Formats: sequence, structure tokens, C-alpha cells
Amino acid sequence: MFVRSYDDLERLRFDLLVCDEGHRLKNDKIKVSGLLAQIDVERRIVLTGTPIQNDLKEFYAIMCVVNPNVLGTSKVFARDFEEPIVRSKQPDATEEERELGEEKMEMLNQLTSQFILRRTQAVISQYLPPKTEFVLFCRPTSYQSMLYNWILTSLDSNFSLDPRCVLASILK
Repeated sequence: MFVRSYDDLERLRFDLLVCDEGHRLKNDKIKVSGLLAQIDVERRIVLTGTPIQNDLKEFYAIMCVVNPNVLGTSKVFARDFEEPIVRSKQPDATEEERELGEEKMEMLNQLTSQFILRRTQAVISQYLPPKTEFVLFCRPTSYQSMLYNWILTSLDSNFSLDPRCVLASILK
């Protein structure tokens, strides 16, 4: 919707840009990221419930919306932060690579902590009611039973049916 409405929105003056579902900004090359970066606004907020610390391209895209140019170009970010951090997490990383990755991660955290507010599950759970789950079992209708039996009798002999998980068997 934002992309479709951009021509109308760019003519308006905003004091604050709030972008919900920030995890949809998968990288800085998608159209919506570019358009968000072009909006002339002093304050920007991106909301996401998805942890982004494991995907640095996604993290960079969100940072480009929140604070454009603070991390440099995508090539500079990849060279200075993403590559050393990702390399340090590899099983065959040397001790020097691990140290460099930790150093780069600390630098990135210090730089972005000036404008990022992260809430951990421990903090959030203090303000949410306890989760309640209900599991309901319902008998199938006669039509559902007929379909189920038809599927069972229609399977060829090469098909293995797991009686503990019929849905998974249907999807095979």
C-alpha cells in the first residue's frame, strides 16, 4: 500500500514516520526500502516483533530506514561488519576471525544502540498476561471421514503412511 501511495505521500510533510512490520524490509534493494529512505522526515521508527540479529542484511535494511547513511553503503556495511561477523560464526573460523567478528559486533551494537530500543522476551513477558493454550479434538464429519478413507485406499503401495501423523502423510 505504501508503494502505491508514495506519489501522494511524498508531497506531504511529516514529523514522524512509523513503519510497522519492519521485518518485511528484507534488504535495502527492495522498492519500499528505497522509497522510505527518500521521505523527508526528521524522526523515524520501525517496529518489528521478529528478531533480526541473525540476519545482518535485514538489520541493515531496517537501519537504512531508521537512520539513513549511518552504516554507510551496503557494500561498506558488508565489508566492515557483515563479512567479519558472519565469518566469525563459522565452525572453521580462526581465533583471529572470531575476535575480529566479536569486535565488529560490539562496534555495531554501540553505534546502533544510540537509536535502537530492543526488548527481550524476559522484559516483554513482565507486561503480558500468561499464555493460555486450548487443544480441541473434534470428530470428523461424515464427509471428512469418507475423504479420509478414500485417501487411505487410494495410496499406492510405495507410499508410507505414518498413522501418528496423517496430515504429514497426506502432504508427502
